[in-house]
Amino acid sequence: MNDATNPAPNRVRPRWLALAAILALSGAALAYVRLSEPIVVRGMSNGLTLALALATGGALVLWFAFLSGLPRRARFAGLGLAAAGAAGLALCLRVEGYHGDILPVLTWRWAPPRDYTLPELAPKVAEAPPAGAEAPGPLVEAAPGDWSRFLGPRGDGWAEAGALPAEWWTRAPKERWRRACGAGWAGCAVAGDRVYTQEQRGPYELVVCVGLDDGKEKWVHRDEARFSEEMGGDGPRATPTVSEGIVYALGATGILNALDARSGELRWSRNVLAESGQPNLMWGKSASPVVYDGRVVVTLGGAPEGTTAAFRCADGEPAWRAGADQSSYSTPALGQLAGARQLVVVYADSIAGHDPAGGKTLWTYAWKGAPAKVASPKLLDGDRVLLTVGYGLGARMLKVSRAGDGGDAASFGVEVLWQNLNLKTKFTNPVLKDGCAYGLDEGRLACVRLEDGERLWKGDSFGHGQLIGAGDVLIVQAERGEVVFAAASPEAFKVWQRIPALKDKTWNYPALSGRNLIVRNDREMVCLELQ
Repeated sequence: MNDATNPAPNRVRPRWLALAAILALSGAALAYVRLSEPIVVRGMSNGLTLALALATGGALVLWFAFLSGLPRRARFAGLGLAAAGAAGLALCLRVEGYHGDILPVLTWRWAPPRDYTLPELAPKVAEAPPAGAEAPGPLVEAAPGDWSRFLGPRGDGWAEAGALPAEWWTRAPKERWRRACGAGWAGCAVAGDRVYTQEQRGPYELVVCVGLDDGKEKWVHRDEARFSEEMGGDGPRATPTVSEGIVYALGATGILNALDARSGELRWSRNVLAESGQPNLMWGKSASPVVYDGRVVVTLGGAPEGTTAAFRCADGEPAWRAGADQSSYSTPALGQLAGARQLVVVYADSIAGHDPAGGKTLWTYAWKGAPAKVASPKLLDGDRVLLTVGYGLGARMLKVSRAGDGGDAASFGVEVLWQNLNLKTKFTNPVLKDGCAYGLDEGRLACVRLEDGERLWKGDSFGHGQLIGAGDVLIVQAERGEVVFAAASPEAFKVWQRIPALKDKTWNYPALSGRNLIVRNDREMVCLELQ
């Protein structure tokens, strides 16, 4: 039969140029996202890579549907299979939080949150001593080695090294005990023979006390509260503070409890957000309580003012409120600046120095540009304050000065000594030693000179984990669970030991009390004895 009289049906010819253009543009965009210094510095490359992958996938689907030139039946079948596959993945998988670099953690959709599968911990008060026995005294942090609060007894992240054996960092520690724990990113406080932490089990937020020698529960306090947020995860974030026999714990939803450190008996409780009428922060209450002079200070919520509050330790009654900016996730620091004792607080868009007695604002410094500020301010000699954050802001050194003996805000001044991008902490606090700051710079351990902010070295990546120190050794809690001993030396990056202590995402701070290194995440807690 003549082809001229019976022409073949017309077909759209594949538009390969369009496909090549999609792939070329996607590749160029990917290279820019992964290599562009401003994007990498701000820690946004992984998030933008995921967005780019979704956009590229959508463009390829459109090309396949309208420009591929395949028969209609083949295109419908291909699109149907792709849609079924995407729907199947969506039905089977869900996002269970994110790593610090914005990579999602996937789990089966039908699997409940892990903390719901743990045994329920009912409220429990420690047993009283037998009749006729001498009642035990209160737990106090008299021993220099007690890690009684967030970042240790001085709030600087350094532990007493006197009780540690020689060259302990060269030997693998011994595991004393390991216990399952609930969700949350709270660290541990240690006082005497007890360890205190917060965790989430199902609908209950818990303050839990366990024995330092065996990890078994001594007492449990329980509140019906649960904080959940997809990116930050579930459960409490703040580390308890132990002072003069009382445990002060601030939950993620704003419940502030004062508990007897030995028995767990509730002394008083306040919902500081509900009572102040302030909304919670996006990622929950994370700043730990600061205790001094018979007061406990916590930060509040997302209101524009009055977001730092002091309560009387004796009865929980309000003492004062201060601040002209919404809260951040940073724990305040207490110290001496410009000849005056001050409580220095990092807010969402500023930093301020307050009179710790009544909350009066002595000075403020505008500091904007980051969605979350986590690191505490570091108060140094010479009336200096070190600030660090991620999100492309980096570090800066302030100097606080005062004209005359006046105590009003007009008599204080603030100047910037230096600022740069050499130390971009995100979820971690830097630790300071011998004129240097050590911290996780977007996950990579780095050393920066405090005098001028110059970076002296940059080592391996440990993810968005945490960092403390003891003696001349840095103890790095890597985000994936590994514990690393590294040299606290400005000369060079050097790792002494790597210990596979935990698995899975770990954002919790370690605690070091005597020879006992206690690490935890949202799944388990481990006590390691340094040898």
